Amino acid sequence: MKKILLVGLLLVAFLRIEAQNYSDDPETGTKNKETSGNRFYTGGGIALQIGSVTILGISPTLGYKITESFSVGLGVKYLYYSEVYSTGRSSASIYGASPFARYLITESVFAYTEYEFINIVYKDPGYALNDQMSLESFFVGGGYRQEVTNNSWFYLLVLFNLNNTPNTIYQNPVLRMGIEIGL
Repeated sequence: MKKILLVGLLLVAFLRIEAQNYSDDPETGTKNKETSGNRFYTGGGIALQIGSVTILGISPTLGYKITESFSVGLGVKYLYYSEVYSTGRSSASIYGASPFARYLITESVFAYTEYEFINIVYKDPGYALNDQMSLESFFVGGGYRQEVTNNSWFYLLVLFNLNNTPNTIYQNPVLRMGIEIGL
């Protein structure tokens, strides 16, 4: 938890957030007032699988454009995992946070990196097992985004976990998709 708080504080300190910003209009030579709200964006994804293995999840994000091409942000995640097998049912709650950075190479193609810290609380009554573990993952990769409306995009990410340990919950490559909405 201390790592998540530290990374979050560093991220907020890194962001230079101003309530208003004034810029020169090259055509008229006057100063135009711009609000910093157009630098923020939100989005994320959901997970849904129903059957003998059930997965329900949500992963909202909040990002800040430092420049038109480079942005940083923070995502949070919660997943519920349940599996039914012949002798019972096991379940897990997975939650955590992940600061990220994105660089737009073109309007649609981008490079992406993310550090993820998650906790897993696992329960299996059939084996009288209750356990908890923490995992860290460091992802690098890229993605493609397609504009849906003037201020929203659908994105697809292909990531590789560079901290691929035996306990990881991911298999490389990791595919993600979601939406992004400018605020």
